[in-house]
Amino acid sequence: MLEKFGEGGFGIVLKAYDKLKNEFLAIKYFKQFPQNANDFNERIMLENELLHKVEEIRLERLEHNDYFLKYEGAFNNLKEEGSLLLKMESGCATLDDVITAGKVFSPFETLYVLRKLTIAFVLLKKKGIAYRDGKTQNIILVEDHTKEGNFFYKISDFGIGCHLQPNSTMIPINS
Repeated sequence: MLEKFGEGGFGIVLKAYDKLKNEFLAIKYFKQFPQNANDFNERIMLENELLHKVEEIRLERLEHNDYFLKYEGAFNNLKEEGSLLLKMESGCATLDDVITAGKVFSPFETLYVLRKLTIAFVLLKKKGIAYRDGKTQNIILVEDHTKEGNFFYKISDFGIGCHLQPNSTMIPINS
């Protein structure tokens, strides 16, 4: 583990380095609290389920690789009982970081990013997933290592996502 990327209601996102794969990763760390163990487990299981579905979308066609972070799975933290790790692709920065640093997007750049995000949301809806956490902190800038200087903004954090009922556009408030 190298540094903390961020923290949310369900866990902490840490930057890590995988020595075997020789690459940086993002690890979402959850610590179970005994007073809400059932809610905690249900929420983690749902996020893991949604991330597996998102990974299926990502792997369906090569061009879907630039919409969602690569997801590698959930692992029990052997060093600490009652905690779980979600392992995924690491990015350079969040869209929020880029904007805060003073990046001014041209109209073309703005339309490009919005088009990519819209396509991603449509892909999710087609697979029955409601994202529900669209904000600049959850859009991650990722470098494409296969092409020099190529970057993509990818959607991350499905912690409050949910399944959509077939043929429905409504999301229950308590799901």
